[in-house]
This record gives sequence, structure tokens and C-alpha cells, in this order.
Amino acid sequence: MTRALSRALIATIAVVLLAPSVASAERGFQYGYGGGHGGAYDHLEDEEGFFLRRGLTGGVGLGVGVLSTDSGIFDCPDCAVRPAALGLNAHIGGMLNHRTALLGEYWNQLQTLDSQGRAVGVQHMLMGSLQHWLAPQAWVKGGLGIASLQVSYDDGFVDDLNHGTALMAAAGYEVAAAPDFALDIQLRLGSGFYSYVRDRAATALIAVGASFY
Repeated sequence: MTRALSRALIATIAVVLLAPSVASAERGFQYGYGGGHGGAYDHLEDEEGFFLRRGLTGGVGLGVGVLSTDSGIFDCPDCAVRPAALGLNAHIGGMLNHRTALLGEYWNQLQTLDSQGRAVGVQHMLMGSLQHWLAPQAWVKGGLGIASLQVSYDDGFVDDLNHGTALMAAAGYEVAAAPDFALDIQLRLGSGFYSYVRDRAATALIAVGASFY
């Protein structure tokens, strides 16, 4: 699991470093360099440069960061350094208007709990969320829903620790944007509150996401 997290971290960093140059080349070829996104997309934007996105939307994302609990049950005491957390997310929903989307969102975060990768801490979040574009390529998002906390062992046993309330806040910037597609870099913050075990699991990740409109 540690090697898998390392590979995911390397892949995400590579995408983050390469995406701006790819996006710049794509905009230069498709959009031109004058006003808004320019050229062929002028009739698909409002007067402020926001794409006129309508109907259904969906997307996926992959990120790396940290995952911790107030109680310390997700610590890795025999690890030389704190393991990175891997985050996977997916959403589907609809555009309320061309700048605001109502979404159903699933977010999974996992982190190894020992140096051998025999146990993995997992937090699942299932939420309803609102995403709003503050600028043509910049957005913010907030979500509320349910969360679950688990420890998964390499022999297949899964220990369900508790269920609770999930909160999420996120912000993103579309490094490549079109009326029907966006590739973005995201900052995602989330917490699961578990009253039965009196614990809180918090995560912060940098992610790369792709969305379709």
C-alpha cells in the first residue's frame, strides 16, 4: 500500500506540473488569445466569460494529502515518516444555472496504518454539495452528508468503527476548460464527526479532477 501511495503521489505531481503547459497550448490552438476564451466559444459564453453550461454534469478526481483523527487511531507508529493519504472522489448532478451545480458526491480517503501495509484506515463520505463558479475558471464547493470510518486488514477483515456526519469544503481552478469539459486542480478539506466513539477524522488533499458537462 505504501508503494501504491508513492506511485499515486508521483503521478499526481506530474499531472499538476504538466497540466498548465498543456492547457496553455490547448487554449492557444482552440481559443485564440483575445477576450474571454476567444474565437469559436464566444457564442457559448455570457458577457463575463462564463461558459453557458447546462444539464447533467459528472466527474472524478484523484488526490494526495493527509488524513488524521483526534484520537490518533490513524497514526502509523512504526513508520519512519507520516504516510500520505490517497483520496478518490466522484460526483454527478445537474447545473441549476450556468454558474451553479447541485451534486451528489462520494469521497473516499485511505491511509496505511503500519509500515508493512497490513492495515489501512479508510474514511468514506457520501454528500450533497453545491458548486459555484466565482470566476470563469475558478470555483468553490461545500458539502454535507454522512461519513463512515473503517480499518481494512490485508486478510480481508474490515472493522467498521463508526458512522457520523460529513462536512466538506473545496476550491478549484480549471487549468483546461471548454463548454463540455474541464480539467482542474483542487484543494479539498473534509471532516467526519463520530459521536459514538467521540472522534473526528480530518483530511486535506490536493487533487486533480476531470468534469464533463
